[in-house]
Amino acid sequence: MRKFIIFPFCFVFLAFNSFAQPNHSDTLDVLHYDINLDITNISGQTISGNTVLSATPKIDNLAYFPLDLQALTVDSVFVNDTLCSFSYNDTLIHILPAHAYNSQDTVWLNVFYHGHPITDPSGWGGFYFSGSSTAYNLGVGFQDIPHNYGRVWFPCLDDFNDRATYDFIITTADNLTAVCNGTMEQVTDNGDGTKTWHWILHQSIPTYLASVAVSNYVAVTDTFNSMTGPIPIGIYVLPGDSTDAIGSFSHLKQILAGFEQYFGPYRWERVGYVGVPFNSGAMEHATSIAYPSAVIDGGSSYEYLYAHELSHHWFGDYLTCASAEDMWINEGWAVFAESFYHEFLYDKPTYVSYLMSTHANAIRVAEYDDGGIYPLYPMPQNTTYGTTTYDKGASVVHTLRNYFGDTLFFNAVRAYVTAFGLKDVSSYDLQDFLTTYTGIDMTDFFDGWVFSPGYPHFSVDSFSVVPNGGNYDVTVYVRQRLRERTNFTNSNRVEVSFSDDLWHFQAEEVNFSGEFGQASFSLPFEPTHAYMDLNQKMCDARTTGSKVISSVAVIPFSNTYLTLYVNQISDSAFIQVEHNWVAPDPFEIGIPGLYLTDKRYWKVEGILPDTFNITARFLYSVATTGSYAHLDYGFLIDSPIH
Repeated sequence: MRKFIIFPFCFVFLAFNSFAQPNHSDTLDVLHYDINLDITNISGQTISGNTVLSATPKIDNLAYFPLDLQALTVDSVFVNDTLCSFSYNDTLIHILPAHAYNSQDTVWLNVFYHGHPITDPSGWGGFYFSGSSTAYNLGVGFQDIPHNYGRVWFPCLDDFNDRATYDFIITTADNLTAVCNGTMEQVTDNGDGTKTWHWILHQSIPTYLASVAVSNYVAVTDTFNSMTGPIPIGIYVLPGDSTDAIGSFSHLKQILAGFEQYFGPYRWERVGYVGVPFNSGAMEHATSIAYPSAVIDGGSSYEYLYAHELSHHWFGDYLTCASAEDMWINEGWAVFAESFYHEFLYDKPTYVSYLMSTHANAIRVAEYDDGGIYPLYPMPQNTTYGTTTYDKGASVVHTLRNYFGDTLFFNAVRAYVTAFGLKDVSSYDLQDFLTTYTGIDMTDFFDGWVFSPGYPHFSVDSFSVVPNGGNYDVTVYVRQRLRERTNFTNSNRVEVSFSDDLWHFQAEEVNFSGEFGQASFSLPFEPTHAYMDLNQKMCDARTTGSKVISSVAVIPFSNTYLTLYVNQISDSAFIQVEHNWVAPDPFEIGIPGLYLTDKRYWKVEGILPDTFNITARFLYSVATTGSYAHLDYGFLIDSPIH
């Protein structure tokens, strides 16, 4: 899912409720759900019906069946058509069959229930009603723990691990349409002012990806010719949005084709979106993405949003994080995909710019958004859906891409998606898979980028040049520093680019571990400058930008908080700006009245013409909100200069 705010309101998170839940999937495997619901009382905001679960015990002599169901009324329970006793505490149904069952048995659990389904205390997730004609679910709750929210509308094993197929049999008023996962098999006019809609999902999913949406929908249909054959597209929207849907989703098939090329085949029976009156994000229900009607406006401003949700059909839906603590496997990879589609649909600089803005946001505000500095794994459950998971997760995938190089990376990604398709995957599973597939031990990379908080920071300390015939032997010395962490990252692969004043450039890779490293190269020119990661291949504790300048202008460098004012220039200049999110080296001799921040510093260098007059504006800010929040509040407020 992707969270955002369209209108000027916000949610304030004051407390996180804990919901104790044993891992029921250790004892029971649900194979299939038949969800039969009457959703005709939308104005009364109630649902009623029954769900039949086909399941097999995972252990012998299982004498009870636990099912999750939250804040609904249970009317009766049957096991294999036999009425059974049960207890229910508003969160867990404890079913007592007439006898115990063994691992070779198949049981059918049939639960009849009704009531008013809840929404998450945060406002994000649960079951919603709007007016007298719209009802829909969002399958996770941001605040409730566990976050899985299948249990708010059907009895289930509500975790990320248990996967099942589904039949949805939904009765609505006859002027409304029910949209669920999978393929619509049948519509029955009941002759009493209602219709019953039968949808079947043939691929298995965890419960949080199951969905229903009811409104006066019309379908905007098309076909995607995938690498495995034609796949129907169904975008269900309100009648007034049908024309706008065509415009808003105009690049959908191109994005699908690009994702298939780089991530592997689209393995689902339908490509689907359904418009809902929810203005704080979207939800990746498999084949039936809940998508804000407000952004179906005929334009492409929210193209990134439907690309993000679509990418979950590789990362999140097809393979699923093993736990909430592993959520970056779903959301970090989806934000990477949300960034990456810009490359194949537009161009690579657009991708890099988008990804680097994501990285800049993570490094600046994640600590404050999330209430702490955390590794990608294990992520505390009270910040599962935070900035670290989404934005730092994407930046680490970008770094991983360039650690391998494109050919090996995308081959590994396609193999990874295939290997863990319709399964759950942990961060350690991913580490081990990449190690085996690539032949590169990924322990150090994951220790440094996934399992540790904060960031490494890489810089060029110095370099030396010795002429050697027509070439030049160059030795470069690099350094690693630490931002909000205590251990150095090992097995680093960093790119250093060299240039001379005649605009010759050459990039070389430096491999090292620990705090310091060095490497030697032979260059065909005598370098005068050495730049760390000029091509922005990694997301360490730096945000950078480079530009060729050829005229008098005002030139902002994105994500660096620096603007150049070019007053005079005789020829082209090349400027590289580094905004370093670590403390600068201290003065060897202190200067009275001059204070250094311990959070950040700039480095500006490049190829300059003989006549070049510029003024630079460096931004400092005490703001705690907005685009410049959390840059210098502590330094400027607490230091002696205040």
